Amino acid sequence: MAILTKNQLLQFNRKMLGVGAPIHIDGLGYNYWDQENMMPFADFDPECNQLSNRQALFIAKTLDRYRNTQLRYYRKDLSDTITCYEQAAEEQTQQEKIVEVLGVHYDYVTIRWHFNESISKALRGKLDKSQYIWKKYQDQWLLQVNWEYIPIISQAFQKRGLDTTQLDEVYNSRPIEQLSLFPEL
Repeated sequence: MAILTKNQLLQFNRKMLGVGAPIHIDGLGYNYWDQENMMPFADFDPECNQLSNRQALFIAKTLDRYRNTQLRYYRKDLSDTITCYEQAAEEQTQQEKIVEVLGVHYDYVTIRWHFNESISKALRGKLDKSQYIWKKYQDQWLLQVNWEYIPIISQAFQKRGLDTTQLDEVYNSRPIEQLSLFPEL
């Protein structure tokens, strides 16, 4: 069978929205609850590929509820589509959890991660403002953190479930001249 594209999912959604009356049991279109949840996707332009993998998965799972009735001819396609977008959404989620090291300087490390308000709030209370600088580069916010604050920021990220492997590797392999012989001073 075939995996339905995001464009095809949007087309199926429009067809399901356009038939039946969700307040009556007529066997056509979505039920009332699905109709409400799927209405926002009617405005998506199939040609612009606006759907994220998570949104495509949500639409496919909703359509799959009708696999034994209105969409019985697409049962296998929907099953394959769900499997495909579950994997894609999981990979996307894993990518979003990585703290990337973009650059290493003698005084600081430049990092970025997928925006998360809880992490930003946690960092505000943890760091001395003289030890980090926010920089905007090509519509992205980057954080430059002084070397001695890397363990603190790494711990804050880890508490919120982010992968700090790159950051920890850079910190542990920094040049010897950046290591302080008297860290307490």
